[in-house]
Amino acid sequence: MNASKVTAGEMQKAFAIPSVDGPYTVISIPIPLVGPKDVLVKVEAAGLNPADWKTRGFLSYLGVAVTYPQFPGTDGAGIVVEIGSEVESGLKKGDRIAFQGQLRQERTSFQQYALVHGDLAVKIPSTMSLLEACTIPLALCTAAFGLSLPNPPIDLQLIHAVPEAFAKTFPEFGLRGGAGRKGFWEDDAENSAAGEPIVILGGSSSATHQFITTSSLKHVDYLKGLGATHVIDRHDSEEAIVSEIKNILNGTELLLVYDTVDSPHKQLHVDYLSPNGTFVNAMAIEETLELKDGRKAIATFGIVHSFKSLGLEMYKNLDKFLEHGIIKPTRIEKLSGGLEGIPDGLKRLEENKVSGLKLVVNPWETPMDS
Repeated sequence: MNASKVTAGEMQKAFAIPSVDGPYTVISIPIPLVGPKDVLVKVEAAGLNPADWKTRGFLSYLGVAVTYPQFPGTDGAGIVVEIGSEVESGLKKGDRIAFQGQLRQERTSFQQYALVHGDLAVKIPSTMSLLEACTIPLALCTAAFGLSLPNPPIDLQLIHAVPEAFAKTFPEFGLRGGAGRKGFWEDDAENSAAGEPIVILGGSSSATHQFITTSSLKHVDYLKGLGATHVIDRHDSEEAIVSEIKNILNGTELLLVYDTVDSPHKQLHVDYLSPNGTFVNAMAIEETLELKDGRKAIATFGIVHSFKSLGLEMYKNLDKFLEHGIIKPTRIEKLSGGLEGIPDGLKRLEENKVSGLKLVVNPWETPMDS
């Protein structure tokens, strides 16, 4: 394929789930036609996420109509090769951009060419590789939306028909929000909650807060370099983790816990929140969770396309945050074989054998005979 001259309908390689029980496979699909508000991106970097292996069967479990093949892949970066006639974001052919994919054939990141909404593509600095850049979109959106989406939540209208058993466990799955904090992109965001502690289960960030996070202890130096003030061994029992958090707080008011790993012991973490505190979870909130003294629990949703107005605000000056190193990519491990390397990577993620980095691939390294 001549990458310098792209023709809609020409065939490209893509990673797919061919059937509900079928094995992962690399197939040939047409390069999509560029819409007026889209850009066509030559995808030279794609990041693997736990959501990618969970895609199999998850949508059908939620009652969403599913057709096959399915196409996972939500983190991508590459080169703009075509621009729609109505794109007003200032993008040019040859620009290096990062994007969050959508689970639609023409918009996922696990393929060689993808369509991207022109106003939701972020230019990346020359000092950042495409492989590094592809680690940013989903993780950033999950963190930012969990902290800054409205509280109380708004109706995402994600699901039109929820299976009865699922609805009993998660009766408000379509309601998604966040902690209602000022977005990092807003004026004076750095000082808006200075001194306020936050507990992050399974992650870290950088700002002027006191950040208490759980992680493998081999990542302590890395996480403290990102801004964590305290790192607790995630392999400890949940009770030991809670006890250590209380010792660190030493009576300080705690109004925010962000659970990025969907802890099975949510009640323990809700209970050490101060009155009127907020517990944010990246998956769903069980109906059985007991909330007392004004405490709130809210499920967030780190998909920029679902809350586009907020996403546009976040993306407006994101290139500047990247250029100045305020938003940083995570560490990476590049898998060989292009798209053919994804199945082993997803298996490692499913078996919890990936820690402190993101697995990435270059779709253009896929063998020609795949």
